[in-house]
Amino acid sequence: MKKLTGSVLIVGAPESVPDLVYATGFSAVDPVAYLKTSGHRFLVVPSLEAGRATRQVKKGIRVLTPADLVHGRSTRRKRKQWIIALLRKMQRRSLVVPAEFPVGLARHIERAGFRVKVATAAIFPGRLVKNGDEILRMQRVQRAAVRAMRRAVALIRRAQIRSDGVLHIAGRVLTSERVRREIDQALLEQDCAATDTIAAGGTQGADPHERGSGPLRAGEPIVLDIFPRSRTDGYWGDLTRTVVRGRATPEVRRMYRAVKRAQAAALRKVRAGAAVSVIHR
Repeated sequence: MKKLTGSVLIVGAPESVPDLVYATGFSAVDPVAYLKTSGHRFLVVPSLEAGRATRQVKKGIRVLTPADLVHGRSTRRKRKQWIIALLRKMQRRSLVVPAEFPVGLARHIERAGFRVKVATAAIFPGRLVKNGDEILRMQRVQRAAVRAMRRAVALIRRAQIRSDGVLHIAGRVLTSERVRREIDQALLEQDCAATDTIAAGGTQGADPHERGSGPLRAGEPIVLDIFPRSRTDGYWGDLTRTVVRGRATPEVRRMYRAVKRAQAAALRKVRAGAAVSVIHR
């Protein structure tokens, strides 16, 4: 894996920019700026977050606030101003930014006399390979997905089939929304955030990433797709299952057998270093 050389600048809200969390160990919903030079690393955070950032950042990172870089309250509120001040303070004349870097901000930095190069490779190639600690974190959030899935399946299994084929639970119609709440509640109890959980029955399940709505029926496939994010460290899990309450139709059984054969063929090819695009095809 090729390693980037030169100064690296990343900006954004760590909550939605994984590279920032990976580089600093700090997560927040407000925008921050991370600058890595040949011998130093800096993280600029809002003044409100300075204390927490100082406690949580990885060793060797110096935490700054806009007030450390520019004077005047109105100037401190302008991200582009304190980023320019940071670059000048560190005497940087050129820098590398990730492909997702805001275009407007990049142009402003260039107009201020700096050279901006957009990275064509991963900013942190190390993210492509997980170490033992990262694997454990991924396993924890995946186990949360498994537990949530079991809750959902148990709920559907308990449902009664009425004469019209609609599922009922405790005297009420069992809906996609009810199953989704069960899943999301199970994830919340495990300190995980649910993100667009899917519980889609019948033809809704054939529409990729349709979340599902309305009554669930017996004999029809119900697609359950759970992809939680750990609220502790930001790692993700993903788990999808298709279930049927009652007796599946011959067509559904045929589809199940086809998917099972494809899965078995794919699993035989899964190994470290394998090209996932080849396995997918």
